[in-house]
Amino acid sequence: MINIKTLKNIYKNEFYPFLENLGYKNVPLLVRGKNTYDYSVLRNFLETEISRSNSPLNKENLNEFLYNKLFFEKNNYHYVYNLSSFFSNSKNIEYTDIEEVLKNPVLHLNDTLSDFIPSNELELCNTKVITEFSKGKTLVSQIQFLFFIEELAFVKKGDINLFCCVDINLESNFLSFKFNHNLIDNLEDKTKLLDKLIIKLQSSLDILKDFNIKITTHNETTVKRTIQNLFIELSDQAEKLLQKQVDSGVERKIKEFLDDIKVPQTSDYIKQIISVAYQHVSKSFEKPLFKDGWAFRFVFKEGDNTRASSSNDDLDPVYSKQVYWNLKELMFREKGTDFIEAGLLWYTDKGASPVSIKIEQKNNLIILQYYRKEYNVIKRKEKEQYVLRKIRSGIPK
Repeated sequence: MINIKTLKNIYKNEFYPFLENLGYKNVPLLVRGKNTYDYSVLRNFLETEISRSNSPLNKENLNEFLYNKLFFEKNNYHYVYNLSSFFSNSKNIEYTDIEEVLKNPVLHLNDTLSDFIPSNELELCNTKVITEFSKGKTLVSQIQFLFFIEELAFVKKGDINLFCCVDINLESNFLSFKFNHNLIDNLEDKTKLLDKLIIKLQSSLDILKDFNIKITTHNETTVKRTIQNLFIELSDQAEKLLQKQVDSGVERKIKEFLDDIKVPQTSDYIKQIISVAYQHVSKSFEKPLFKDGWAFRFVFKEGDNTRASSSNDDLDPVYSKQVYWNLKELMFREKGTDFIEAGLLWYTDKGASPVSIKIEQKNNLIILQYYRKEYNVIKRKEKEQYVLRKIRSGIPK
């Protein structure tokens, strides 16, 4: 029987396009239920259709749908550790290298998610291996473990199964613990939960030992410098585009103006006036013209003082905000500022598809939050790979 508490991780309207693509008509009516949180009609419909021999819905395509949701799309809050070793130090690990380890029944390799009924907290319910074919070899790019954490009780929603996807990314050498932020937001001690999961991987399951996995947290300074590097990289690219939109003779005119009002032509004064021009241009600058993306948020410390950008809920470029230009010189210093957080939007696939994240430093960890935007769901696997590559590139050498 399909577990309703698992289905409640997914909004009912997310089932609509999946079922419509299989040929079902009037899907909202078929799965409606008595109220928003009544999933019994949806569960009964899925079970009935799966049991029919000629049904377009089957365990395989339902399992693929649940896999994409529970391993990727619903998990928008990631705790990222450094993966210092996996199986061997080789970058090119073939599937056959780990095939014997994967035979361990405790891993539940490729088990059907719709059949899973959790019985214990921190129970491993599924393992997936993502591979790529290169030069005649099947290489491992990711291994993912889906853990049932516990049942969470909500007043309106009822009981919901909380899951965590432990995602080992061999391309960028990161291990991420991925959660649904809406479900873990009220948990009191998230760090303790991470510790429990690591102990589970180390001891009772021996996963870390069997795959020779070693993970470490990141140095606090390293994480802050990484956030700063990524912020500056995007902002430098954006400023170069803005610069092209400003009158090429602006610096000469500013110097003449300073002479007229008998103010010294210091580089600081000139930069401040030019920044006003950039800020003005940015307000009317079309977003797609920022070909690689932009920064839309920052939080950093200067000594004991915290300085933050203005709230930017629409994720618009920060370059139209006066606070950015006022604090830019301070933020871009090599030393003296500690970036705690940044909001970044990148264009992937040669500018065709955006991904927006918040990256922050906490407890020596990199924490990523994917914003709840429709474009963040499209090609989610590829976008998570892209973001981790960017982070790896931003880590100081």
